Amino acid sequence: MRMVRFIGFFVISSFLIFGCGSNQDSSSGGSILVEVSKGSPTTNPIYIWFDPATNNPGSAEKITVAQTSDLNTIVWGVQSVQPNQDLITSPYTQGDVPANVNAFVSTDKDLQSGIQYRISVFKSDNSSGFVDYTVP
Repeated sequence: MRMVRFIGFFVISSFLIFGCGSNQDSSSGGSILVEVSKGSPTTNPIYIWFDPATNNPGSAEKITVAQTSDLNTIVWGVQSVQPNQDLITSPYTQGDVPANVNAFVSTDKDLQSGIQYRISVFKSDNSSGFVDYTVP
């Protein structure tokens, strides 16, 4: 079963990196692997994250986006409508507000080309991960 998960992780990662024109920058961290691929338009990238226990795409309680030049100011953020519930499913497209999710900051629904952002994903069990991404 672990091999199947690894193969699934590899296939999804390869698709994001090579198939969708990933523009992931070198900085990332946390216990959750977060990746970004170009969306259409490119100012609405697609975020995918993987559950650390299963290596499968997971769900999250909150996503925040901030410019790396000012990490204290969130320019886009969504969270589950129910506290301590992971209701945002991976993959997620920047700017979307699906059912059971609220946008709590919407300064930059569409990201700006040439700007580097930090995308952070938070789960209800307090695990998190982030990746820095420059919009093409």
